[in-house]
Amino acid sequence: MLLDLKNIKYTDNLSFIRKYRCIFKNLEHISCPLCQTNNFEHLFSIEYLNFVRCNTCGLVYINPCPSAEDLLKVYSRGLKEWTTVEAYIHRKIDLFKDYLTKVEVVKGKGRILDLGCSIGLFLKLARDRGWETYGADVSYEDVEYAKRNYNLNVFKGTIQDANYPNGFFDVITMWDLIEHISAPIPCLKEVKRILKKKGILFILTGSVESRQAKQKGVYWPFFGGGTHLIFYSPQTIKKILDIVGLKVIKLTTYRKSQGLSKNVFGYGFPKVVMNFIGSPSKVLGLMKKTIRDNLLVSNLRPEIGSSMLVTAKRKE
Repeated sequence: MLLDLKNIKYTDNLSFIRKYRCIFKNLEHISCPLCQTNNFEHLFSIEYLNFVRCNTCGLVYINPCPSAEDLLKVYSRGLKEWTTVEAYIHRKIDLFKDYLTKVEVVKGKGRILDLGCSIGLFLKLARDRGWETYGADVSYEDVEYAKRNYNLNVFKGTIQDANYPNGFFDVITMWDLIEHISAPIPCLKEVKRILKKKGILFILTGSVESRQAKQKGVYWPFFGGGTHLIFYSPQTIKKILDIVGLKVIKLTTYRKSQGLSKNVFGYGFPKVVMNFIGSPSKVLGLMKKTIRDNLLVSNLRPEIGSSMLVTAKRKE
């Protein structure tokens, strides 16, 4: 099915796809990034990008895929390619605080590595709360910003280039990163190598099996990112982690734009109370709905939330 561009609602996302057309000149046919087979079905196309599903393992990905060299041209431009530093901080700071709280519930404090750390905002928050922080990103400008403005220990390059010691990190985070990696298995093998025996990996990405993805179909915003290459489901993310020797210990899906801390227990809650003062039933109803949407949308009903937070550890 060829997508009717006139009916696209997410023009901002589509603009990225059109923008990168002059950069993505070398599209390469690839085997399935998960099972390495070449048995796939075509789902739909958005301009020059073909979205396919592997008939062997069920992974959804772009094929042919932009070459590693072309992708690096885009990623190395860093944050300025998508937004301003000010807008990024405004949009991300409360989300990152929420993510860090989730990490600390599982692991407490220790040595943490944020892959695809951009300007280092998450790492700054973590350091302020007592973590020993490390980061890696392929953008020279973003890495320099993190070093200059936050005095962070950030490596410019990929995780494979960094050559961290074996079993070095208590926690490794991949916030909105894994969907950008065309060859995830080598990256995840390196994650396993440098993760401590009792270390924890956190992955945040979109869920292609979510209710929102199914309802919106080709209009799902995650499909229109331009550099989103692989679209995981709870099943396929578990499979790929299993291949590299990592085991999922928890998989929670939720609506990322409606983070729990923001809706109920964070700065949004006093406003809710003020809006419904004198009507306790409305406050209680809103709290129940938010908790149901954000907390209970987990392993039992993984199709509901549009984003999924995966917590994994080494099998040994």
